[in-house]
Amino acid sequence: MPVSLSYDLATASDDGMHAAGGFDREGDSLPAEMLPAQIIFNDVQFKLASAKTGVPNALVANGQTIDFPAGQHNRVYLLAASAHGDEKATFKVGEKKVELNIQDWGGFIGQWDDRQWSSGDTSSDNYGKMTGLTPAYIKRADLAWYSSHHHNAAGENVSYRPCGTWSPGAESYSRWNDIKKRCFAW
Repeated sequence: MPVSLSYDLATASDDGMHAAGGFDREGDSLPAEMLPAQIIFNDVQFKLASAKTGVPNALVANGQTIDFPAGQHNRVYLLAASAHGDEKATFKVGEKKVELNIQDWGGFIGQWDDRQWSSGDTSSDNYGKMTGLTPAYIKRADLAWYSSHHHNAAGENVSYRPCGTWSPGAESYSRWNDIKKRCFAW
């Protein structure tokens, strides 16, 4: 059952439009043209706010209490992302605390081994000697939505820097306090 949120940050922008707010402190934003009205993830329906330049569509985590609908509920799902790196967040219902990892909104979710070369110019076949290896990795988090690009503060498309929202599940939670976190649906 979707929960109404009092959105207070415009994290999306239309193509070619200057961001009015933005997802992060640089003013980068989600591409409004790519955001759906709803995301269904693991049979859970998340209804999103309208994605338009200047229209609030996310709730900044600032110690608020979210009121849940009355009834018999044993699980709550959240659609959220962090504006600055993967970060722990503590949610509280009554006296019970639940700690979750809120994933960063942009960047890679996996990478092959990355070879490091002595030559700074890798545009030709002369890379020089291999000087190191950055190991491969995969983030073990539930990715609920993905876009191929985001917008910078000027409204320009930034390709090959993906963005996404994550859906960590927990039994229940209602309070969190970290202004770097953005909640899109509950």
